[in-house]
Amino acid sequence: AILAANYNRHLISELKSSKARPLLVFSSGSLLYGNAENAFSKDSPIKPISYARQYYRGEIPLIRASENNEYPVLLFRLPWLLGPGSWFKWFYMQPALKHNAIPLFGDGINRMEIIDMRDAASLMLLFASKGFKGVCNICPEQAITQADFAALVSGIYDVKVLDYAEVFTGRLERESVEAFK
Repeated sequence: AILAANYNRHLISELKSSKARPLLVFSSGSLLYGNAENAFSKDSPIKPISYARQYYRGEIPLIRASENNEYPVLLFRLPWLLGPGSWFKWFYMQPALKHNAIPLFGDGINRMEIIDMRDAASLMLLFASKGFKGVCNICPEQAITQADFAALVSGIYDVKVLDYAEVFTGRLERESVEAFK
């Protein structure tokens, strides 16, 4: 996190000395707001959980540059991304194919907002082209519980839903489990 913050401070410094001063578009996740029942707004308090604790510390120079009008930054808070290379492959596709099971974390009542990576990229380009700056939360109209999501995925792969400890027989990092609970 300290290294990311240093890199981002250096990036802002370099961009500020640029004649072009291009808009800096940066994305992060909704885990920065912690778990909640309702959608988040840009004014929601930051309560990072899981991996977002580390990400947030790295973002602080970008947030400050935006808030102080020091440099134009468009900071996206994105829901869970679906697509190649995303969390979905590791937490759902691989277990379905390897263990014939989909993991359920805790009681499954936590709510997840999900967006396809291509849709997220399209929205980021659209907002950047319109000159938006500051924090932008991308919140789908509906959230789904983790239990309902696991059930949908299990139906697609025709596998059962099991407690995550039965699917991931090795120990998962605390941050991984926390992200889903």
